[in-house]
Formats: sequence, structure tokens, C-alpha cells
Amino acid sequence: MIQDQSRQPETLLIQYWHILKKRQLIIGSFTGLLLITVIIATAMSTRYYSAAVVVEISPRAPQVFEVEQVTEMGTSSSPAELRAYYGTQYRILQSRKVMALSIEKLEGEYGVTDFQDVEKPAAFLKSHLRLSPQAETNLVHLVIEYPDAARAALFANVIASVYK
Repeated sequence: MIQDQSRQPETLLIQYWHILKKRQLIIGSFTGLLLITVIIATAMSTRYYSAAVVVEISPRAPQVFEVEQVTEMGTSSSPAELRAYYGTQYRILQSRKVMALSIEKLEGEYGVTDFQDVEKPAAFLKSHLRLSPQAETNLVHLVIEYPDAARAALFANVIASVYK
């Protein structure tokens, strides 16, 4: 007996539809349970706020030129040297020293007590830090994600000021 090839996919779809109809209670229960679980987990989760600061990392110190001194200037650094320089600056920005100085400034000048009960305050602050370099620029976005929006902004600004 030869089956018509054009009718076979329709037959399979009809069989799948019958299976789904037969198991609709199980499928509906599973979907409902999953939806309720997601709603409860979302309601119980801690909200985090993001604060971003843009930092310029320049291999040369800014200079002011007289009009007569302005000429076309090229860079003598190779692309590999520039990559190494920026990679180093990103590491410095995330270093324990910068984090520790930032924490000292936050505690001393702003009275922040968020780091007193933490075993490793610098690592705690660094865990909330994310760097996003902008392609083909000297700019990097320093982003702090923290449960308190005002503190997130303060932390980002202090880390940027300590780095500079």
C-alpha cells in the first residue's frame, strides 16, 4: 500500500493536535504553574538601578596650542601599544587600589556605611562595576548597578573622580 506523500504532513499535524487536546489539562497546569512561579520570583527579586559615568582615557595629556603651533599631528603609538595602554587603564580603573580609595572617600566625605559589614569591601564594590569601552573613541562607560539609585550614581561619580 502506497501512501500519498502530499497528505502525510496533514495527517501528522492532525495527530499532534489530537495529542495536545488530549493532554490540554496537563499542558495548561504546567503553563499556569510556570507563570505563577515567574510572577512570584519577579516580585521577590531585588531591583537594581544603573548609573553610568563616561570617562575619557587619553594616552596624551590635554594641551592648549597657539594658532601658529597647530599642525597636523599623528600618533607615534602602534595599534598594539594603544590596545595595551587602554587595557592597562581598564585594569587600573577596576583595581583594588582605586576601589579602596573610592570606599575611603565614600565613607569619609559622604558617610556611606554600606561597606562596613562586608568582608572584602573593594571586591564588593568591584562586583557592582561594569566597564563598557566605546569603539573607536577614548571613552569608557563606567556603570554601577546597585539596589539604591542615588547610591549607584554616587558610587559611579566617586570612582570616576578617584581614577582621574
